[in-house]
Amino acid sequence: MVSLKGQKAHRSFLKKGFKDERDKKHIFYYFYFNGKKSTIYTKMSHNPGDLNDYLIGRMADQLKLEKNDFVELVKCPLLEENLIEIYKQKRLI
Repeated sequence: MVSLKGQKAHRSFLKKGFKDERDKKHIFYYFYFNGKKSTIYTKMSHNPGDLNDYLIGRMADQLKLEKNDFVELVKCPLLEENLIEIYKQKRLI
């Protein structure tokens, strides 16, 4: 089973083309490409703690990524350029 730190995910998203929008319960992370907000997003609680295997799977689905790509996104080997290429191949951007 995989577990990731929510704060590490937050920092990673912001470094890799996502911008956050907050409401009372959640932080939404929208992917921006060429300065424009895309329809690709995920969300987390304000104090997420650890992301368990279930949450990792859900967030990966929301971001249209394979689970292992999501883990690499958070752990940092997957760079923004790689993410853009994945989204281009899937014709999402």
